[in-house]
Amino acid sequence: MEHPRYALARDRTVRQDHAVLAARLDGRWLILDSQRAELIEYTRVPDLTPVFAIDNHGVLLLAASYE
Repeated sequence: MEHPRYALARDRTVRQDHAVLAARLDGRWLILDSQRAELIEYTRVPDLTPVFAIDNHGVLLLAASYE
């Protein structure tokens, strides 16, 4: 796995933010989400919008502010 990072994601289905762990494996982003019972490829969770990511380089803003 390459460069795991924590991310704050917005679940648009339930309109709540929560933390997930994201990592790249074989060129694909995989998400470990405590609200799902499996490690899932990012393309299979279209209801999640990443907002911030935190890794060894610091904090990265991924999405604009929302109301």
